[in-house]
Amino acid sequence: MTTENKSNSELLHQAMADFKEAVRLRNALHIRVASRVTTLLRVGMVSLAVVAVVFFVLLWTVSSKLDMMINVMEVMNHRFTNMAKDMSVMRGVISGMEKNMASMPTIVDEVGSMQKNVAVMNPDIQQIAKQMQLIEKNLGGITQAVGHMTQTFSAMEFNVQEIDKGVNRTARPMKLFNQFSPLP
Repeated sequence: MTTENKSNSELLHQAMADFKEAVRLRNALHIRVASRVTTLLRVGMVSLAVVAVVFFVLLWTVSSKLDMMINVMEVMNHRFTNMAKDMSVMRGVISGMEKNMASMPTIVDEVGSMQKNVAVMNPDIQQIAKQMQLIEKNLGGITQAVGHMTQTFSAMEFNVQEIDKGVNRTARPMKLFNQFSPLP
């Protein structure tokens, strides 16, 4: 049994040596895997930090320019609103002028009748009649010009109101984005 014990003892030593080698290889493998995982984590953290810095710079850039754009849009909005109000006032004035000028054709007709009566009177009145003809022509031109002005201001008022609506519509997203902006 001694040879057999010796053989068993050698097998036991060989098995222990193989077991120790397996444990050593396993530990070396764990250390290698741990170092790779650590390297990956470090690279991931550095990448995440770089992305955070880039995102912060981008957000800061957009936010700083957005305030300027919103201020410009507000100034434009204010000016177009004032312009629309002024156009409304001008339209009211032109309408009043048009109402006052509506009686001009009747006046022109009456002046024509008076012209016939005055032509009979004397040579001085004939000179006045010639002047009345010139006035009659000028009044007709003024009536047409005022009518044209009324139409022009009506068309302009509609366009200015549409521009005002467009500016308000354009400024809405900028105002909304400014509310979410983390920077003042």
